[in-house]
Amino acid sequence: TIAFAGDGQDIDTGAKVIHDAPDTKSTIESKSISQEGGRTNYRGLVRVTDRADGAQVSVECLPGQSPVYTGSGIRKIEEIQPDDEVLTHTGETRKVRATSERRYDGEVVEIRPAGTSESVKLTPEHPVRVVEREKYPRKNSGFSPEWIPASDVEEADYISMPRPNMPDESPDEFFEAEHHYQNQIQKYSYTEKAAQVHRLAGYYIAEGCTSGRYRVHFSFHKDEEEMISETRNLLEDLAGNCSVRHDKENCVEVFADDKKLRDFMQRFGEANDTKRIPEPLMNTEALEDLIPRMFDGDGTYRTDDNRIHYTTTSKELSEQLKMALLHYGIPTT
Repeated sequence: TIAFAGDGQDIDTGAKVIHDAPDTKSTIESKSISQEGGRTNYRGLVRVTDRADGAQVSVECLPGQSPVYTGSGIRKIEEIQPDDEVLTHTGETRKVRATSERRYDGEVVEIRPAGTSESVKLTPEHPVRVVEREKYPRKNSGFSPEWIPASDVEEADYISMPRPNMPDESPDEFFEAEHHYQNQIQKYSYTEKAAQVHRLAGYYIAEGCTSGRYRVHFSFHKDEEEMISETRNLLEDLAGNCSVRHDKENCVEVFADDKKLRDFMQRFGEANDTKRIPEPLMNTEALEDLIPRMFDGDGTYRTDDNRIHYTTTSKELSEQLKMALLHYGIPTT
């Protein structure tokens, strides 16, 4: 579609696509030209019937780099494919029935929720679930979220955030792995020690790393005696060995040499900026062991603003922690 709007004109243009057969594809391209104060608006409709399994539609509402919460972690929206699971406004994940993309050359709305340094960019017609502010700066007397176009969102409106629902337990399959040794494959399992893995992983995300072919390594301040003691006990239990070294004036290193455990812990990331919580552990059983130990290592409580802070250089971990805390009704900034 092509639209032109001149002085005093407000022009609507758009397209409708209905997919009623499997594995069908469509592309909508919309161009607009505005001059001397004229406005053009794109309005589109895409319908995918139950018979259109695997349909792919191209109509873009979010830039391709926008992050999306999925059943397998945070991904760019341009990477989402049919049958992937994404988080919805209800807190549940649902399968994607079709994807869409379109060329867009026009106004982009940028929304940045208060208390965050990040914003989301949307086309003006993209729906946003908000509670409109009754009278700023007063708080609303009631909260009834509704979907409105991004272009209608105003400063001081409340943005609705999903409260993710999470499973109760870690799947047994996560704790089963393979160990390659002398051209042989040996299977092993930590299923019977899931709680110990959860706890050690919390310390590993905050204070741990792997090195060489065998070592799992942790660094603590000498005064963090409880963390040092628990980490030693966990390594003895899971690896069968543990060593402690007072390296510098205030540093205590705790480590174990066990290739199975070393390979397994790399699922949580190898460097600080790649640390993450594997998706199978985004459940209440694991998080209630993981999060307290993560905060013991990298969290602080500031008395000047009565806030708890967590510091990480991992973008993925930061987003996962936001979702985990939202599950417990704790919003973050």
